[in-house]
Amino acid sequence: MVTHKLTRSAVQQAWARSNPDLDTSPMTVIGYLKDTIAGLQLAIEPVYAVAPVSPSELDVLIPLRHLDEPVIARALAQYLGVTTAAMSKTLQRLETRGLVVREPSPIDRRTVHVTISDKARPIVDELFPRQLQIEAAILESQPGLDQQQVVAVLRALASAMRSASLP
Repeated sequence: MVTHKLTRSAVQQAWARSNPDLDTSPMTVIGYLKDTIAGLQLAIEPVYAVAPVSPSELDVLIPLRHLDEPVIARALAQYLGVTTAAMSKTLQRLETRGLVVREPSPIDRRTVHVTISDKARPIVDELFPRQLQIEAAILESQPGLDQQQVVAVLRALASAMRSASLP
């Protein structure tokens, strides 16, 4: 049995040979973005091994933590770059466990207002600093990394991707 080493370059070259008219160059940038996300998920996984929330659930709770007023669920979905359906499912799970409160808007019953519960605050206060510590260590491991430049590029890519996903 022959095993092939899978590398981004080898896969890209194989596609170029079999379909020379196909531009595979986006595979490089998007592939490294996917690698970055996967690496981050692996790095923070120990924080969530016995946590009462998942990383995506904490992502919802973090912006709610210090707000004095409810947030519209749709605005929360836009902020996090997820669909309203995905946000609704996450909020349902959090509400079932008593971590958020969802209330219909008194003005527009189709709009849902979300607030964090008192039960969720200590969870965020414990997990978020631990996650930030890991993220900081990752960034500090690359001393020559110009974080402002990286942020500018990622912001531009995020904007392009969000624009491309609009109907």
